[in-house]
Amino acid sequence: MGKKAASVAIVTLLLLFTAGGYAFAAGFSDLPGHWAAGQINKWVEQGLVTGYEDGTFKPDRQITRAEFVALVNRAFAVEPVDSGLRFADVQPGAWYYGEVSAAAAAGYISGYPDGSFGPGLSITRQEAAAILVKLLKLGPATGEIEQFQDADLIAQWARDSVGAVVRDGLMVGMPDHTFQPQKGISRAEAVVSLDRALEFTPPVQETGIEGQAVYKNAAVQNAVVRVYAAGGYEALEIAKTDTGGNFKLDLEPGSYDLTAVTDQEVAYRSDVQVDEDKVTVVNLTLQAAAVLAGELKDKDGNPVKNATLIFTTNPTFIASTNVNGQYSVALVPDRNYLVRFVSGEEG
Repeated sequence: MGKKAASVAIVTLLLLFTAGGYAFAAGFSDLPGHWAAGQINKWVEQGLVTGYEDGTFKPDRQITRAEFVALVNRAFAVEPVDSGLRFADVQPGAWYYGEVSAAAAAGYISGYPDGSFGPGLSITRQEAAAILVKLLKLGPATGEIEQFQDADLIAQWARDSVGAVVRDGLMVGMPDHTFQPQKGISRAEAVVSLDRALEFTPPVQETGIEGQAVYKNAAVQNAVVRVYAAGGYEALEIAKTDTGGNFKLDLEPGSYDLTAVTDQEVAYRSDVQVDEDKVTVVNLTLQAAAVLAGELKDKDGNPVKNATLIFTTNPTFIASTNVNGQYSVALVPDRNYLVRFVSGEEG
């Protein structure tokens, strides 16, 4: 390539990724009706991308690996740092040298086994997916790729990444139910996927227990669900079931015991393991309870009101005395219990 041709190439590439320019001022003649027009116009207004001097954007033209990296760096404000990583085909003086070096320093790109980067090659959809995963630090989701008829064409190294971007809505398949992993990504697809990545908010990871309380195959409303540390007798969390018998409790990772009680029924589960960033499902099937009723008095025979009675074996059940020192508690039948109480008020 002569000096004149090289200059034209550099100018054209700069027009693709710098703010301003004829195309922005006049509008794009090939965008009306295009599926990505909204995001493209937004990015133009933000100065992240421009089009060509002939007034077109060429949304369906494939984008190279170097161009995609430059677009990522601009969109995500990647600092221009020299990574020290060298690719055989990325030489100082090339317009993309600094972009590729910054991307390598940021850790979201790597080259090919032969030590090259392939700056002029079209970036494939699966390669773009891998970059998005590294940028956002997404967790893997291989199962999502099974919906695509060409799932077997997705490279082994890219399967987790493709699944993750599909799961999180950053990329989608084609109308014919394929993903086309080895197809070059278009300028429009690049803008849309990166726009989604910029707006992506990771889902809040919950830790705890959820489930349903049932009795004789019917949902139980207003059952009191208590959670204890495994083997403990102090209730850590308390919830009531809703109209569908459902309950949910936010907990720290650990091992827990659960009880669910009504006036006449009872259920329990022991040693339920709760892991970080996971909601453990525990369904409780209630059974007819042994109902124990009585009165708590002090040594002088006076009723003790508003006291908490703790009936422990495994599991633990709790009752409270009323203003007359009276209590009633539903227990699992045919068990021996140790009774503790937390002092209330003497009458």
